[in-house]
Amino acid sequence: MLNTAKGAVAVRETFILRLFDRDGLVGAGEAGPAYWLGAETLAQTRASLRQLLARANARPSTAGELRRWAGLGEVFAAGQKVAHKGAARIGTSCAPPSAEAVLSPAALNALDCALLELCAKREGLSLAELLARDVAYAKPARPVAVSALLTAESTAALVAQARDCARAGFCTFKLKIGAGADDLKRVRAVAR
Repeated sequence: MLNTAKGAVAVRETFILRLFDRDGLVGAGEAGPAYWLGAETLAQTRASLRQLLARANARPSTAGELRRWAGLGEVFAAGQKVAHKGAARIGTSCAPPSAEAVLSPAALNALDCALLELCAKREGLSLAELLARDVAYAKPARPVAVSALLTAESTAALVAQARDCARAGFCTFKLKIGAGADDLKRVRAVAR
């Protein structure tokens, strides 16, 4: 159970979008709307993903064509620099989508992530290397092991949960905040 400022979430439903290129490479992206907040429903996400898949199946496209159709920024080829200064961070929406592309934020995220992963694989790079490549002085982020989500309610139980996860091999923890006034106390207790 995950307690949030908007209530408890027992199960989080999400969609995984997998895009395949002609060479058999696969890029995956998650469309996981925060539907418990009331911003985007699962039905809206599903409809957007169906629209995206219908478009991709009806007219196979390059990654760049799909990105432009959806209104996503360009992914740069090796050695290219940012074309749209200021608005051109990779994955930033910097062009209006085509008239028929009205994708939900979660579906856009899934498409962006899947296309970025495909681009990185095609170039033999990690995603971190791809994202850092054309940014002056940037170094790719180091890999982070899968983090453990700490969900206990009391501070003492949270600390015990963190210790159990550390014994199981986790060294990165995720703690949701914003559901209570003692957030700082909880973070400090886990950090010790």
